[in-house]
Amino acid sequence: MRPNFPRAYLDLGYSFVKLGKLDDAIKVYRKAIYYDPSYEAAYFSLGLAYMRKKDSTQAIESFNKVRSLNSKNDYARHNLWKIYVDQKYFGKAEKVYQEILVTQLGDWYARLKLAQTYWLEGRRREAFMEAMNIFRYPYEEPTKSDRFKIGERN
Repeated sequence: MRPNFPRAYLDLGYSFVKLGKLDDAIKVYRKAIYYDPSYEAAYFSLGLAYMRKKDSTQAIESFNKVRSLNSKNDYARHNLWKIYVDQKYFGKAEKVYQEILVTQLGDWYARLKLAQTYWLEGRRREAFMEAMNIFRYPYEEPTKSDRFKIGERN
């Protein structure tokens, strides 16, 4: 494989994941990143592989790198939230979605996840109030790039 094809390493990593060879997938994702340090999809896939290995520290690092490359990557944001909730770091989970609400009050999904965080933490009243806020603000249709994009692939 030619070393200047990070996409080929990414695809090879996908194959390793399908075969259950997470350590091999992580190695080739890291190679893709070595050859293209701004390759968002490789960092994202690396984070998913670490999540499957139950290595939260490395997964968080990978998803934070994705967010530094593309702050609107909702998939990375959601996976960070999931890790924090699973680890019972509710304060960090809360911040993940509160960031969005600073500029997008009507983001219903962020409000839903925030309400879910409060509920899981046992803050029922706050969960209910946040869920009611979903209907308080005008609905903002998310753009394709805002909600469903994990990055351009080469």
